[in-house]
Amino acid sequence: CLPIPFKGTDSDRFVKSAGIPENAFTVWRNVFRDYDLDHLSSQNVSMLFHGGSSGIGSTAIAMAKAFGVSKVIVTAGSEEKCDACLRFGADVAINYNDESEDGKLDWTTKAGKVDFILDMVGGEYLNQNL
Repeated sequence: CLPIPFKGTDSDRFVKSAGIPENAFTVWRNVFRDYDLDHLSSQNVSMLFHGGSSGIGSTAIAMAKAFGVSKVIVTAGSEEKCDACLRFGADVAINYNDESEDGKLDWTTKAGKVDFILDMVGGEYLNQNL
């Protein structure tokens, strides 16, 4: 049983806490379930999470660090969100609104090679992820 981390009436607390398992299960299924967990702590593994300040993103940061991922890189849409991601435990936070001279963000330049990408954005980012 987990403590409910919100103040208020029991009814309010349960409603506010309802999203916690959804985030955790989503990250577990998409990032860790099929990944060799022993590999995470024994190797230099790096992961890139798009939308690092979202509920899924912040949960992914926490879980990655808990499982020993050596480098967690995230993208977020503002400096404030990037700062929050760093406080959550990310090693590198990239503001996706900081565009290069050609009008496109190239996070591969800032992040380098990564072993795993969690992309909840899709579409326009697909080619850069590859």
